[in-house]
Amino acid sequence: MIARPWHGAAWFSERVFAYLGAIDATDLHAHHAIQVAIAIAQPIELRDETAAVATCDAFVIPADTRHAIARASERALLVFVDPDDEIGAALASRVRAAGVAAWHDAGAAFAALPRSLPLRELVARVVEIAGVVPRELHPAIREALRLLPELVGDESAVRVAALAKRVALSESRLMHLFREQVGIPLRPYMRWLRLRRAASLVRAGATLTEAAHAAAFADSAHLSSTFHRTFGLSPSDVMRNVEWIE
Repeated sequence: MIARPWHGAAWFSERVFAYLGAIDATDLHAHHAIQVAIAIAQPIELRDETAAVATCDAFVIPADTRHAIARASERALLVFVDPDDEIGAALASRVRAAGVAAWHDAGAAFAALPRSLPLRELVARVVEIAGVVPRELHPAIREALRLLPELVGDESAVRVAALAKRVALSESRLMHLFREQVGIPLRPYMRWLRLRRAASLVRAGATLTEAAHAAAFADSAHLSSTFHRTFGLSPSDVMRNVEWIE
């Protein structure tokens, strides 16, 4: 029995949400993010919706796929990536079939990661193994990336038309360049930033309602459902019980 499930460290970047620590058993659930699960202590035991179970050191679980953690574990790395992101696409390309056996096969490349690395370095290794190559960015895209974290709390300011005007591109050109160069469409990227902003505010002491409004969610229920739909976890599972890494 794990004394303090969902207790560890978390990091929320512009592209990845990662958790390193104790994990608890769960019911069958699905979430929109692609997930890499890597054992740091004992192997991870996963179950799919057919009730098949596999136990191994690493899995890649496709987006919107029902799965369950079958047994709690003292220490594991969970990395979540939007499926529209090129990192997510690279991970998804490794899963050749449905079910835990295929998730196990897809995770084989990640099983040999050095377990002693800090969280951010572990995530960097996961992205490196996924095979994503950084791109040289157009100046307007660099400016959009600079502006967006400051704008995500204002729903009107992050509309594509408003952002396109600020970076001197047409809406269609902005959306095309953003997808091409950043590796994720603009709207999913903005949703990711809003979740990141809300998480940052809650860990700083804001209520869910305050964080929801500041990140342009309708209310706390909207924030909680979006967080759960994306990661399969509620904000309360992780936001107040972990050490957040900057």
